[in-house]
Amino acid sequence: LIFATTTFSQTKVDSLLRVCEKATNTQKTTIYIELAKATFKESALSNSYNRKAFDLAVVQKQLPEQAKSVYYTGRIYSAVRDFTDAIRYYEKALPLFRQLNDTLAMADCYRYIGIANFNMSKSKEAIASYLEGLKLAKNKLDYTAELLGNIGLVHNEMDNVNEAIHYFRQALSINQSIRDIESMAVNYDYLGATYSRMKMPESSLVNYHKALYYFQKIRKEDRYAVSLSNMAWILPNYPDSLNKAISYFNQAWGKFQELGWVHYEPNIQFGIANILYKQGKLEESVSAYKKSILLANQFKREFFLKKQLYQGLSEVYQKKGDYKHALENQILCSKYNDSITEKQKFDQV
Repeated sequence: LIFATTTFSQTKVDSLLRVCEKATNTQKTTIYIELAKATFKESALSNSYNRKAFDLAVVQKQLPEQAKSVYYTGRIYSAVRDFTDAIRYYEKALPLFRQLNDTLAMADCYRYIGIANFNMSKSKEAIASYLEGLKLAKNKLDYTAELLGNIGLVHNEMDNVNEAIHYFRQALSINQSIRDIESMAVNYDYLGATYSRMKMPESSLVNYHKALYYFQKIRKEDRYAVSLSNMAWILPNYPDSLNKAISYFNQAWGKFQELGWVHYEPNIQFGIANILYKQGKLEESVSAYKKSILLANQFKREFFLKKQLYQGLSEVYQKKGDYKHALENQILCSKYNDSITEKQKFDQV
């Protein structure tokens, strides 16, 4: 699948380059923008084509193409997680789109400014951007629903769970009215996660079940796999569903392997280790935790996951009465917790 996708993309690039050779300078501007889009996954090459498009657009006084090029520069910076520069270019694109009276493109700029701020943990700024986008997208229901859902995500991150549920439900209502099944599934998934955060497993399961049903219906394999994993984390709240939870984790892992998402294996092993602990299978739990830690290091996973793993392993050793190893792992857990705190302080600065 990866090979086929790459071949198709390169074929499109080659085709556009051939067309570009015979095109006028006015036509080349649009072609270079298309080349930037076709090579989006290779940021340097994409930026090079996009820059050519912008330079030609300025010379040819093509305002729509200038706006698109500036906006797309923001998209390229977002893709490489340079969110500060991404915002700078989205903000440069806004007055250009305003001159063109392109309110939908302006709403799109605000949407991506919100996403960039969210990724930089600037929650208030993210919400403010999404609200600006909402004002411009009020007649475009799919955009409105997405922006409402994004606001819900920010509130969830801020631990404003009731506000999050309010916005997710608003988004869901709109998506139901326009019969956008994929977006409905995403809304149900977000609701499931929020109810899980509120320690309301029944409500969480109801929403995750709906998300799972719709993702399977539209054959959205990646989101279906994540929903399977999400449900597996909720099921251990019910002692008679522990084996079912392990089954869901294994199904999710099978899907992740098909998708090439092998970096999720530490999470799967973590979930299974937790269930084995609840089942009183302490030796098996220790093995699963150790495997998860090994994989987390191999895939250079985030500190928070490693902290959770060492915490869990410490609890298993304590249950076994092996206090020496329990203490060793608790110390490692504390070190990662300190690292997380320092990183948060650094990010805030």
